[in-house]
Amino acid sequence: RFSDQRYPVRKEIILPAQVGGFNVYKADLHTHSVYSDGSVSPQFRVREAWYDGLDVLAITEHIEYRPFEKQFMGYLNAQGDTKPDLNAAVSQAQKEAAHWDMFIIPGTEITRNGTKVGHFNALFTKDNNTIYDEDPVQAIRNAKNQGALVMHNHPGWRKTSLDYTPAEKAAYDEGLIDGVEVMNTNEFYPGIVDRCRERGLFIAACSDIHGTTHNDYGYSGYLRPMTLILAKDNSLESLKEALAADRT
Repeated sequence: RFSDQRYPVRKEIILPAQVGGFNVYKADLHTHSVYSDGSVSPQFRVREAWYDGLDVLAITEHIEYRPFEKQFMGYLNAQGDTKPDLNAAVSQAQKEAAHWDMFIIPGTEITRNGTKVGHFNALFTKDNNTIYDEDPVQAIRNAKNQGALVMHNHPGWRKTSLDYTPAEKAAYDEGLIDGVEVMNTNEFYPGIVDRCRERGLFIAACSDIHGTTHNDYGYSGYLRPMTLILAKDNSLESLKEALAADRT
């Protein structure tokens, strides 16, 4: 007798196991949960990524923009005795990932006005609580001082051109940018490929997922955007070295 109960299965994306002597890892370097402005938990993000066929997931909650926190932390904040821990989402995802053969890159998003300043993901951060500064470029410096790699997010989002904002130009000119999102969600910026080649920056394709990938991509028959990382192994050190060496 057969059961009609169905179980979700991992979507296996078959790629060469190695390229140029490096392992190929499928990664999403830009995601959000209820710890900023996403609609699911960090634990769900991990399980979702595994079912979507990924190997590596970056947890990159907004530092400055956390609307859900105001709703579920309002009472405690009113007492003046509680501060949010901006590392909490990373910690929860890492605990969940141990059960799903997923590797978590700790990170955060430095979020300022998208058309006048820009958005930046800090990857491989050590303490998200110490990154914020009123000056967005200084916030990027704070992340770099932790040894983080910084990715310029969706450079054409809500803009009519790929021209630099003053903050973006300052960050690029100071050598603070390590990579750029060539694709974000369903937006592709082909002109950014040339920028990355000229400046020696890694390219990335990311979901910037806030809802669920099943709703945003699965119902339409698409895969979520992903970045292929060519690394020696899926350790923090090897993945960081691969991004720094532009092997994406």
